[in-house]
Amino acid sequence: MCPTRELVIQVEQTLTTLLKFAQFLTVGAIHGGENRHKEKSRLRKGVPLLITTPGRLLDHLKTTVSFNVSNARSLIMDEADRLLDLGFEKTIREIIELLGTRCADMTSLKRVLVSATITEGVERLSHFALRPRITRIGETQDTFTIPATLRQHVMVVPTKHRLAVLISFLRAQLDAGANKIVVFVSTADSTEFLYYLLSRLESPFIRRGHEGKVEIRKSHSKNYKKILEAGNQHLHDPSEEVITFDEDSDNDSQGPGIDMKMSLRAMLDVNVFKLHGNMSQVDRASVFHAFKFGNADKKSQKGVLFCTDVAARGLDMPLIDWIVHYDPPTDPTGYVHRIGRTARIGKSGNSILFLAPHEEGYARYLSNFIGSGGQEGAHVGPEDDKPQLMSEKKHETYLFYLTKLDPGSNHMWMYSTAKLERAITHLVMHQSSNEGASRAERTENLSRLAFFAYQSYVRSYAGIPKDLKHQFFSSSDLHLGHLAQSFGIEKSPTEVQQQLQRYVREDRALGRRAQKRIAPSGGDNGEGGQGKAKRERIKLDHEGRYHSMLAQKQRKTTRDYEEKRRAEAPRIRPLQFTEFDA
Repeated sequence: MCPTRELVIQVEQTLTTLLKFAQFLTVGAIHGGENRHKEKSRLRKGVPLLITTPGRLLDHLKTTVSFNVSNARSLIMDEADRLLDLGFEKTIREIIELLGTRCADMTSLKRVLVSATITEGVERLSHFALRPRITRIGETQDTFTIPATLRQHVMVVPTKHRLAVLISFLRAQLDAGANKIVVFVSTADSTEFLYYLLSRLESPFIRRGHEGKVEIRKSHSKNYKKILEAGNQHLHDPSEEVITFDEDSDNDSQGPGIDMKMSLRAMLDVNVFKLHGNMSQVDRASVFHAFKFGNADKKSQKGVLFCTDVAARGLDMPLIDWIVHYDPPTDPTGYVHRIGRTARIGKSGNSILFLAPHEEGYARYLSNFIGSGGQEGAHVGPEDDKPQLMSEKKHETYLFYLTKLDPGSNHMWMYSTAKLERAITHLVMHQSSNEGASRAERTENLSRLAFFAYQSYVRSYAGIPKDLKHQFFSSSDLHLGHLAQSFGIEKSPTEVQQQLQRYVREDRALGRRAQKRIAPSGGDNGEGGQGKAKRERIKLDHEGRYHSMLAQKQRKTTRDYEEKRRAEAPRIRPLQFTEFDA
């Protein structure tokens, strides 16, 4: 049992590779988001090694008659602490009870509980999930060590400049040669907002009509002369209109469907991905595969992944150069799991933590926690006894990098930063780059994203555990006006709250209509008149009008109910004995 679908897929792929020459062993995986009938067919044939999520395993134990577990020999619970964090304790209890009634010899069933951190919940889980005779394997204490090749950094950023510093940091690291960067945020709405914004944000430092001109800047690679010669080709060959400096790509690196002008105008000319728990299974699997192995449309392996903590546990994503904690983790162990995505198997990696000025003490708290090996009761040292595990970086350094992209800045980072923030605000509040929709629809879509991301951030900030909240994350120290500015919202906190109330009322009405399966009143569609109840399947469309995660979950519940009802309905008339006789 694994806590997330991505971890189930990863374990299945790894076992399939290891058992490639063991023809008598079959590996199978069942998890949410897949076709239950196909899973039943595989279970009916028999699967010696089954990888699953707790919810889908319990579902098949209750509903699939052909699922035979009488010969079960081992039950392994991977990432047990994460299983409890996701609320699977009750599900695991039911699974243990059902296995106890169906296994031929329950005493011979080996139960293994694997966890990187031993918390109070894991201890409670071990009391009923394991037999009274428990054997501990591995570390006797809940300790950990940070790889020597991992460099940790912290950056204190004013709240109103958070987004500008993030964009300048990503652009600077990508230009310096970084391939893959993972940005962790606290909520799914913030993930959607950052993905939507940075995949459409054009550089405000490039004037219209000058996309074909080449700006030669100093390269960080050893092949500077070759790149310089390639950049000067247009002086000898007039047919050369666009010169790129992607030294890792060939002349045919850009496919025929890539818009070169849009690519040159983009603020981040790399693949941008998103990953959070409210995405469909198809989207989550495709995003994880594309970020891990590269996108088929672009030969460049560079990419930026915006994700929640769903990607912080167990996932093996090789060659991650930077881990960015855009929103600080609310649990010190969560910080350790996040930075564990980089500097794997002896390779080097970097991690940077974004903190507001009133949160600066949290860096010392994390340093003491890491320095003590994860022992409880880590003491926060005074100012003059600051541990040196995290090196401090100045946010002005990355804002100054914008002046290299802005020819008219006269080396003043305040001017370039203001220009970038105005471009973000203009994109969020006034217009969008989606040419297919009307201006009002484009504006409302990105604006709704920004407002819901702001709301979810404030709620997550208020939900931080009390012991950390009183020390570092007090809500009274949070400047709501500057926070709204960091989401590109050009309104006062009162106006933001009023607009959010209108959006929430609309989404709640949508959720009620979805639950009752009532057609929206407003027109006669020829299927029974206005307001007539009908069964409708709500399809989540991220490219259309954006709704809060509350409404999306309500629509998903309705969709899952309709799919389950159709799946359980008999498709053919059952055969009778008389028909067999005939």
